Amino acid sequence: MNRRDLLQTTSTAAALVIGIALLLNAFSRFVHLRLDLSQGRVYSMSAATKRLVNSLPDPVTIKLYASRELPPQVASARDYARDLLEEYKTASGGKVRVQFFDTDADPKAKQDAGKDGIMPVQFQIYSNDKFEVRDGFLGISLQYRDKREGIPYLQEVTGLEYDLTSRIKTMTLAEMPSLGFVTNHRAQGLDTLDPSLGQRLAQRYRLKPVDLGKVPDDGVPAEFQTLLIIGPEEKFTDRELWLLDQFLLSGRSLGVAVDTKRVDMRTFTATDEESGLTDFLAKHGVGVLSTLVFDQQSQPIQISVQQGIFAITNVVPFPPFVKATNLSSLNPVTKGLDSIVVPFASPLKVTAPKAEVLVKSSPYSWAKPDKTPSISLHPFKSEPAGPDDLRGPFDLAVVLDGEFKPAFDKAPKGVKAKTPLAKAERPGRLAVVGSSRFMAQAFRVPPTNAAFSLNLMDWLALDAELIAIRNKAVAFRPLREIPQASKALVRWTLILAPPWGVVALGLWAWARRRSARSRRMADYGAPPSAAAPPSEPPAPAEPAPAA
Repeated sequence: MNRRDLLQTTSTAAALVIGIALLLNAFSRFVHLRLDLSQGRVYSMSAATKRLVNSLPDPVTIKLYASRELPPQVASARDYARDLLEEYKTASGGKVRVQFFDTDADPKAKQDAGKDGIMPVQFQIYSNDKFEVRDGFLGISLQYRDKREGIPYLQEVTGLEYDLTSRIKTMTLAEMPSLGFVTNHRAQGLDTLDPSLGQRLAQRYRLKPVDLGKVPDDGVPAEFQTLLIIGPEEKFTDRELWLLDQFLLSGRSLGVAVDTKRVDMRTFTATDEESGLTDFLAKHGVGVLSTLVFDQQSQPIQISVQQGIFAITNVVPFPPFVKATNLSSLNPVTKGLDSIVVPFASPLKVTAPKAEVLVKSSPYSWAKPDKTPSISLHPFKSEPAGPDDLRGPFDLAVVLDGEFKPAFDKAPKGVKAKTPLAKAERPGRLAVVGSSRFMAQAFRVPPTNAAFSLNLMDWLALDAELIAIRNKAVAFRPLREIPQASKALVRWTLILAPPWGVVALGLWAWARRRSARSRRMADYGAPPSAAAPPSEPPAPAEPAPAA
């Protein structure tokens, strides 16, 4: 091939490559493909979102208001949101309409953003060796019929798919379901709930308090399909327990987070606390032991100790803060979660045949015997497991789904006789957690606890579609606890393996070179020695004498 033909072939190949690249870029504007190799496919749209946007009765319009000049970390959130909204548009088959507005290029877009509740935010920008503070927009507005929802400022993209899908689902509902919080006997209500958790629940449910003392004998009103009892501190009456039993038998859902010990963090002691719910739950196949679980696999706490005139703050392990990594991988409540922290948990004794355990402590957990009146919790005076102590793992959270047997043979005294309940339209659901502190803001629990709480309430409300989406946004993966012997083995392996590995590699290289040299000597013979003198030529033969 001469030089001219080579140049022509090279030019043709370069033109083809450029043409293919241009066609692929043009094609990508209309079809969005993504290769997601992450665990759990956290960067891909979930099947629940695709089903929801495909079955919308009317179109949903999503508007993204964004400024052109944004800091790099905020600009990446804008680009991610743009790509995600394009996926919504593609997956919906046109039922989700997406519009993008550049507030820097279009003055009218700023006015429209204000009408949709998207307000400017001040950004700090470093450019050309100078510092500037500018106003910018980065928000999302959703509209369905006459309903509007908005995200005023897209601060982070973690959980954006769940946020968008849950808002779309809420907007398309004719009426939001009611979630009742039983407030009797100093149980935790809306005012004691973690504010962030309460805000996220308010987006999905109508949160209402329920006073069982004022509920008529006919039972809890039909608008409540789910009731929650969180950490009551006083004993329920027989009439109130009977109302809860009738509620469960009617095919509705009951969630109970019960504490058997009252904890005083000033004296680090735990004493008995009676709510009357333990006997009621035991009749339905889930007993709660009156003790606390200690676990070597625990969440450290920060504690201050006074030494003279100084207060010294240390971070120490705290065995009563159980860091549970043994979660059910089958139930949607815990599927996709790696761990949760359950502070001051009481072990559950499950006898119901169809119960499903969601959370367990580690094999290195222990507990004082049942009905121990007082338990010491001091982090610097913790005692190891004794010979009489219970050994783990322990069940910490359980769910039951099916038909329940009555816990009462007859109505309590003072309650008007009631005709037998009609057959429930659907099986009832019961969820029991051996602690109410797993959703308390005061203990600084990880984000996975909030996801677990929301998942549990969605499961009780028979709405498991969004659980898988919520779990994708959660990442809390602590190291699992291992025995001391295994820790020593790992430590010495890390210390000795690198130098011994280098020595072994050197010996292997030396042996390989020696073997190669032996093969060459066998094939070609020994090389002449450089030190040997050159051999003298042989003497000429003397002529033979004449005959």
